[in-house]
Amino acid sequence: MIFHFYIETSPSAFSMQASEISEKIKNTEEHVFILRQALDYKDEFKEKSNVTIINVSYNNISDIMSDILKSILRTMQPSIYIHFGASHAEDICTLLSKVKYPCDKVNLRIYEDDPLSIITRETLLALPADKRENALSVYAHSIYDKIYTLNTNLISTNGWNPVATYSFSHLFDTIYYSIDGSTFSDNRLHITLLPEGPIPPSLLFTFPEVELARGFVDHSTLLIVFRNDYSAHDYQTNIENIINELKANSTYQHIEKIIVWGGRKTDSYYNGFQILHLPNSIPLYFLKRANVLPRYIAGEMCTELFLMTGHEVIITLLPINAAPQEQLTGKFAAFANNKNITLIDNDGLLSPNNVRIFRCAASMGDVVFALGALTALKKQRPTSEKFILIANQLFEDLIDACPAVDCYWPLNFVSDSKSKLIEAVGDLNKIHIFDRWEQIIAPKHMSLAFLDEFNEDWNQNDLQPQLDLSKLDKTRVDAFIQEHNLVKGKTVLLHAIAGSPNRTWTEEGWNAVADHMVASGWQVVLIGHTKKNTRKRDMITITNPEVISAVNSFSILESVYLMQQCALLIACDSGPVALAGITSISIVAIYSQIAALNRLPFRNGEQGWNALGIDVGCPTYGACGRFVDPSPGAITGSDFDEWCPDGKTYACMKGLSGQTIVQLIDHFLQSDDYIPQGANA
Repeated sequence: MIFHFYIETSPSAFSMQASEISEKIKNTEEHVFILRQALDYKDEFKEKSNVTIINVSYNNISDIMSDILKSILRTMQPSIYIHFGASHAEDICTLLSKVKYPCDKVNLRIYEDDPLSIITRETLLALPADKRENALSVYAHSIYDKIYTLNTNLISTNGWNPVATYSFSHLFDTIYYSIDGSTFSDNRLHITLLPEGPIPPSLLFTFPEVELARGFVDHSTLLIVFRNDYSAHDYQTNIENIINELKANSTYQHIEKIIVWGGRKTDSYYNGFQILHLPNSIPLYFLKRANVLPRYIAGEMCTELFLMTGHEVIITLLPINAAPQEQLTGKFAAFANNKNITLIDNDGLLSPNNVRIFRCAASMGDVVFALGALTALKKQRPTSEKFILIANQLFEDLIDACPAVDCYWPLNFVSDSKSKLIEAVGDLNKIHIFDRWEQIIAPKHMSLAFLDEFNEDWNQNDLQPQLDLSKLDKTRVDAFIQEHNLVKGKTVLLHAIAGSPNRTWTEEGWNAVADHMVASGWQVVLIGHTKKNTRKRDMITITNPEVISAVNSFSILESVYLMQQCALLIACDSGPVALAGITSISIVAIYSQIAALNRLPFRNGEQGWNALGIDVGCPTYGACGRFVDPSPGAITGSDFDEWCPDGKTYACMKGLSGQTIVQLIDHFLQSDDYIPQGANA
């Protein structure tokens, strides 16, 4: 029996492996393990008996592989083939040192997926044969010691040396796959040129966007590559800089269309150019093999660009706040640096006299309440000052859609010029922090706690955040509503999440609510995210087969639009409740740590309008958040999530029965407090 391990050590390496995987799977006498990180596969491959797909991350590849191999080796000693990118050769060395499998049973297939490996290989091949052999032999000896004897022996004093990657061939049956060199073979070193032909139709994974790109690309198309995750403003500035460079150069006057890889979705047309956006989840090398890359490439330098032989890089952007990660040497410098342009950080050039900066580093609900505070501040204090909000990048689209915020800056991506502006604004006492513990646990609504430092009376009509959804692509939500025939007046959203234990309700309770709403003629839709949260969350298992799942389906703004099309939200104290406050959807929310009076959103000039807040604080402590020590450094976010003065029993939530909530929901829906969506929006 032969076992193949295809490891997604990098998107490029896995794209290189894809054709061979498709062929290997056809041979049922060989078993194929696919260790995936990001790419997904066709169902037909997942169902094959000789294929096992395992999810991994960069930091657990060697552990998972060693567990699999040790399990296999208990009953047999098969030949194993390990396929991986050259940039992760050290990880494979670590794996082999854990397993200590016989050399003659190990076969390595290494794919050159980084510029350093390519440079090293070219340097080795330029050496006289005897010097090359000597260099490889020295490192091969060190590798053997590390794997089979000493284990503590380093490949060099500075860690892994890329020459060691090519020394594997002295110990194991090894083939190196290159994309830009001719084939080379001696007794020890075998280098094979990867095929440049189109990807076979039987490829494991498909991306529907590729076919869009195929019909889009022609001689007038430019590819723009974005490696960094810029804010919308900085992303737009990058695009403008590149377009201005193109217009200023007569050589590129024929370019009329742009493919943007990575970055953020943009308009289909901009400044006379037609634009198609492709997510960076599609490897660039995959696009190359699919024959959908144009000749000209612009944007930021990244590792994958070194694999784009036959394409011309005309512009390389320098990142806002750092030098390029890849140090360009030799032919790569000539390849990459035909022209450099630097992003003009317009925000950093603002006058501190015309700026007021706010920071909210907390979770989604807190950010929404901060937007409510800024909406009120903007209305009550008409000013020419620009409001800048610094927050987690997860909430960028939400913040950009709020007219009260003039500019969003990502929390962990502040340029040098922005930092200088922050310092100057601080000297004028115009920086405001909206995530202090005394604000979060204050005995008043959080939006008002945020505004305490301004010493004014606030109109409750002004505390509801406003969003502009005119630019939102509503296609996915509309298609979901149509697919499930959702009726606006009888659709309820359930945010049944298992996150912070002091705000997590029981599986029994959530299922009782779901069953009751279905039996009462409601269409029940599960919402929530487990993939994009700063802390781990899981969904409660809902067993009713009539319940519809929209879990991990929609962005934050799409969720706001979905709420506008539904009648009721049922949730525990969480971000979606605050988000619902931007709409007129009815709300039923369960509160434990913080009283409902201090959390239910302001709408239509009334705090708690069209909402039922259910306080379930324990008999001894009530809403226990007030006992948290708000002193700086006294508590962390994780501590707050687990806070319970009653010995961390969380009895308030665990003791809440589904029948109790069902009765309260029914009473609310029959009361004058319930206002169907749209009646008073």
